[in-house]
Amino acid sequence: VGNHNPHFIDVEYLSKDTIFGELMFFDQPSNVRIVAHTTVKLIIIPKIYIYKLFANDVSLASKFYFNLSKVVCRRAGGRHVGKSFFKTSLDELMEHQKESDCKIPLVLKCLTDSVLSGIDKVGLFRVTKKRDTIREARVQLEKEAFEVIYDAHVAATLIKHWLNDISYPIFPDAYYPKCIKHRENIEALCRIITKFPPHHIQVLLHLVEFLRVVGEEEENKMTLYNLSLLLAPNLCRTPSSLITPEVVDMERVLVQTILVELPLEYFE
Repeated sequence: VGNHNPHFIDVEYLSKDTIFGELMFFDQPSNVRIVAHTTVKLIIIPKIYIYKLFANDVSLASKFYFNLSKVVCRRAGGRHVGKSFFKTSLDELMEHQKESDCKIPLVLKCLTDSVLSGIDKVGLFRVTKKRDTIREARVQLEKEAFEVIYDAHVAATLIKHWLNDISYPIFPDAYYPKCIKHRENIEALCRIITKFPPHHIQVLLHLVEFLRVVGEEEENKMTLYNLSLLLAPNLCRTPSSLITPEVVDMERVLVQTILVELPLEYFE
């Protein structure tokens, strides 16, 4: 993989033995360092092909993608000296990782992949952990850059924290009224979203792809409706003084429309 440096790989030509051989390789700390220092670029295999290969075992597919992401994060990451990964802007985060090929903040990539490693956990984004546990995980994430979080519930909570703490909401204030107005019109929403700042678009597309995978896992009992209801406040971030039951429902409909209907290929 490291020597040929392909930009695309057809998963039809991969066997499960090949996949697990790579997993065993990546799981060895010494080899992780070798890969991280000698590979110019790692192949990026779209999640859809990984899940296709492991159609009968989503947890194994998630584990493979998760382990591959650890190598990417360790290679492209670094210490974010003097600046929080949370209380900052997307522009600042992307500027910090400008030498990386990753199109989204690596901290978000680490967190979403951590959730995928426990995708079958019941109540993802709904179940809460002790405040001290969340605080400790966040401190370690800030301290060690992109360390793996093995508790999917903790990672899911930190995604909500991150969305709530970054300088500007994923749905920019300037476009929020139009998004709410056209919350059930996906064609209009597509046109509006194309006007978002580029980094906001990339993060939104990543979250849509990620949450669709979470919503398809029956074991976690989290439908796209539930995910929309839980994450809309973090994506829209309407001031609490303006929150009403009507606003809550409109934001939920907006996010659900995007999760269910947004054509990712529209933005390619």
